[in-house]
Amino acid sequence: MASTGISGIVGAYFEALNWRRIEDGVSLFGEESRWEIPPLKAQFSGPTGYLNYWGMWHSAAPDFWLEIGQIKMARSWGACHYFLRGIHAGTLQTPLGVVCATGREFSLPVSEVYESASGHFTRIHTSFCLATLMVQLGLLPTAEEAPLSLHLLN
Repeated sequence: MASTGISGIVGAYFEALNWRRIEDGVSLFGEESRWEIPPLKAQFSGPTGYLNYWGMWHSAAPDFWLEIGQIKMARSWGACHYFLRGIHAGTLQTPLGVVCATGREFSLPVSEVYESASGHFTRIHTSFCLATLMVQLGLLPTAEEAPLSLHLLN
């Protein structure tokens, strides 16, 4: 890691994930690190939590990559909007249930807020729209395909 500041930590995080060196990111998380993912109703902690979360995505889409859209950093915190892209070729096993491979390409907009101290993440908050992912995987209808509800017809 080039820097122990938030920019260096976030940079190393994205580099480890996009170069398929997920294990390299373990050092970015201390045992007290907390990771909240409200769309999955999940919380992860420490290096094991990092491996479990990204292992879940790697199993579902072994070719996944993160494309950074916007990123902001200040002292010990940062925020990033990126796209998690891949082909759903494997099982997506989430705390909410299992989604079998669909073979469909997805591009999920994700926002994360990071806090750091002593050269590692202390907290990450990850947000995305689970319905958007389900539509892209063909598991929910698009807005155009969804039937109108009866109250709209009155």
